[in-house]
Amino acid sequence: SNAQAGRGRRLLSWRPFAWRTSVAPSLRRFHKPNSRTMASHWRSNAQGWSSGDKFEKPADSDIKRHLQEMSKKYDMDNPDMIMDVTQTDATERPRTGKYDANFNPGIYVDPVSGEPLYSSDDKFSAHCGWPAFSKAIAEDALTTKTDTSHGMKRVEMRSRHADSHLGHVFEDGPPEMGGMRHCVNSAATIFIPYDKMDQEGYSDWKSKVTKGL
Repeated sequence: SNAQAGRGRRLLSWRPFAWRTSVAPSLRRFHKPNSRTMASHWRSNAQGWSSGDKFEKPADSDIKRHLQEMSKKYDMDNPDMIMDVTQTDATERPRTGKYDANFNPGIYVDPVSGEPLYSSDDKFSAHCGWPAFSKAIAEDALTTKTDTSHGMKRVEMRSRHADSHLGHVFEDGPPEMGGMRHCVNSAATIFIPYDKMDQEGYSDWKSKVTKGL
């Protein structure tokens, strides 16, 4: 989600959703969780979920109301910025997000749907001004598409169910972590600390957080 994120480096020339079938082994090496088991609690605390896996995005006013309630419990980005980033594909200014320098144990979830996106285990410092992760928390957590805006060819990442804009993925990440860099807007996520995961219904995802405990 940043013009400078891939400067001087070779970008991926993926087709939309191609990572699911043909490229980027590091994106295919996720440990896929049991979605039925892990969906049993957190979805009941989020808006828009009906029975099964069906999600219908709430009205913007309802989303913002939910974000304002969440902001009373968690240190997170401004609800207006979250709306701009996730719903209009905006990009926050570098080093302004709440989570750029956050390395506490926990998970990062979609602000709209509550779906888990990233684990703190996979976060690293990319010194670019935006949170960086080596991979998503699960194989089916994200969708991707080609983004040719701003005169560049990049791979945009979106959350699977809420279709929130998250950021872009590059292949200049640490080799020891698989070589990928998910450059994510801080405002595209809400961080759930490890010690709050049970409370928020993410108990089954605690196995994804093993570092810094």
